Amino acid sequence: MTSTQAVGALQRRFKALGTNGEERGDLTGALVLQRGVMGDYHTLSRFHYRAGRPATVTRVWRLVDVRLSVVGRYLGRREAGRVAGVVVESMPTLRCRLRGVALGGRYGSIRSDRERAMLLKEEVRCISRVVVHPQWRGLGLAARLIRHALLNAQTVYTEAMAAMGQVHPMFEKAGMRAYRAPPAADDARLIDALARVGMDLRFDGIDRAVEQVESLPPKVRRWLNGELARWLGHVRFEGDVGEGGWSAKLEVVARRLSGRAVYYVYDRRWREGECEGG
Repeated sequence: MTSTQAVGALQRRFKALGTNGEERGDLTGALVLQRGVMGDYHTLSRFHYRAGRPATVTRVWRLVDVRLSVVGRYLGRREAGRVAGVVVESMPTLRCRLRGVALGGRYGSIRSDRERAMLLKEEVRCISRVVVHPQWRGLGLAARLIRHALLNAQTVYTEAMAAMGQVHPMFEKAGMRAYRAPPAADDARLIDALARVGMDLRFDGIDRAVEQVESLPPKVRRWLNGELARWLGHVRFEGDVGEGGWSAKLEVVARRLSGRAVYYVYDRRWREGECEGG
C-alpha cells in the first residue's frame, strides 16, 4: 500500500468512526468502572478546583475509556485506557461540626482524640475528590462514580464535604443526604432582603437578577441597594466592587452564597433496610 492509499484509508475510518473512534452510539457505554491508583487522580487533578493531593487516601475508583483511538484501530494496536473520571476515598478528619449534626453527635461525646480516631477509622470513610475530564462532563459520570463507591462502602458511613455543593448537587443525586450550615447573620439578612423582592441568586443567575432589580420601583431599589451596601461592609471577600453596578455587587453575593460548604453522608444500612433512608 502506498502512502497516499494509507492516508486515504485513514480518512475513511475517521468519517466512519468519528474523531474519538466511537461507533456513533452511547459514548458512556465504552466506559469501564474499576479500581484505580493515585496516578489516575494525578492525571485529572488539574481539572479539580482544589489544589494539592488529598491526604490519607484509602481507595481510588476510576472510569476508563477502553475504546481504541482511530489510529490505534487502524494499526490494530491496543493502547492504555484513557481515564474519564476518578473518585478518591480518604480517612475522615478528626473533627467536623456538620458530622455531629448529621449523626447526632456520635463522635463529639468522645473526649479522647485517640479513641475518636479509632472509632472514625472503623466507621467512616470520606469521599475527598471527584473529578471528571471536561470532555466527559454533563453525562452524569460524577454521580455514577460516587454511587459505585457507596455501593462498595467498606464502612457504615461515607461522608463528603463540598464547597460547590450549593450549585453542583452530584452527591445528592448519588444517594447521599445533605446537611447545610445555617448562614451567618449578615448573610441571612441579605438572603431575606433578596427574597422580599422575589430574588434567589442560586437559580436566577446574575443577568436575570439585574433585570429584576431594574424593574423594581425606585424606592424599593434604593432600599435593596442599602442592604447590599451594609452587607458588603460587614463581610470579607476577594476583590473590590467599589462603585460597581448591580452586576458586580450581585456577582459577589452569588459567589459568597454558593460557596458555602455542604456536608453529605450516606449510611449503607439504608439500602440494607436496617434503618430509615432518604
